[in-house]
Amino acid sequence: MNKLTVDKLVESFGGVSKAAERFNVTRTAILKWRSRGIPEYVALLCHLSPSVDYTFRPQDYGREQFPLQLYKDQQLPLEMEETD
Repeated sequence: MNKLTVDKLVESFGGVSKAAERFNVTRTAILKWRSRGIPEYVALLCHLSPSVDYTFRPQDYGREQFPLQLYKDQQLPLEMEETD
């Protein structure tokens, strides 16, 4: 299991300032995640980012009764319709 930690997140984005900018929060907020935990929305975004080696686990956020399966390796085809 690959647990998302603040250190892993900061390293993936190239530093505290860059991670804070990426998630539109302050540097202080990023550092407070060490004691408060990483917010669920950030974990979901990290799951979807190719820059972060992390797989979101709903159980880590108290969502055992709501199964959620996100597969970032599976690519869905995008089709564009031509318009006149």
